[in-house]
Amino acid sequence: MTFPRYRTTPQDLRAPRNWRQFFILGGITVVIAAILTFLFRQFEPWRMASRDIGTIALVEPENLVFYTGWIVYLGAIVWFFGAGVAFFAAAAVRRSGARTREAGMLAGFGGILLLLGADDLFQFHDNALLLLHIGESKTMIAWGIIAVLWGLWYLPEILRTPELPMFVLGVLFFAHSTIADLDHSLPLRVAEEATKFTGVLCFAIWVWLIAFRLLTPKAVATPEPTSLAAKLAAPGR
Repeated sequence: MTFPRYRTTPQDLRAPRNWRQFFILGGITVVIAAILTFLFRQFEPWRMASRDIGTIALVEPENLVFYTGWIVYLGAIVWFFGAGVAFFAAAAVRRSGARTREAGMLAGFGGILLLLGADDLFQFHDNALLLLHIGESKTMIAWGIIAVLWGLWYLPEILRTPELPMFVLGVLFFAHSTIADLDHSLPLRVAEEATKFTGVLCFAIWVWLIAFRLLTPKAVATPEPTSLAAKLAAPGR
């Protein structure tokens, strides 16, 4: 059994990538992750800035300081910034009448960024949903299923993006952060907040680069690439 949408996957995997752009921006995010990890390990103020203020208030109220949670808040800003750019770009591209699949990809990813940003800011999986007897792992699995469904539905569009390496780097960062959050015994647990922040940053950069590319006059005027399945289904074939 074959799915027409995925017949072009081999060609999509060989699509041109902007490697120079990736090595510059990706290298910057790796350096940021390394610096944050060092600061979190060596300096108590930085460690407190990366902790959830609600958790500290419940578990260590005597250690609560005014900068508690600042990194979390900054991460939420990046989440919402990425979501806003994705929604704006999706609406603008769809309004032009071209490349509607990529517009849908951006809108869906914007929804995921908005959901995860709200979860991070309001501590849904850490505290709020626990009151409803919904375990942390169940909530994170639910978010993961939503992300996987989006990825499978828009896989051809994702693979065709020249900015794909930045997205893959974000997935790797965020995967480490999620695993470390679920298993607190991991030796790299201390890097959890650093890799989560840089993962979110990679996603926001990926969205911004796609939006910038799609919103140039030439890109908006270019029709969406026709898939092999669409060519086979065309009249006269």
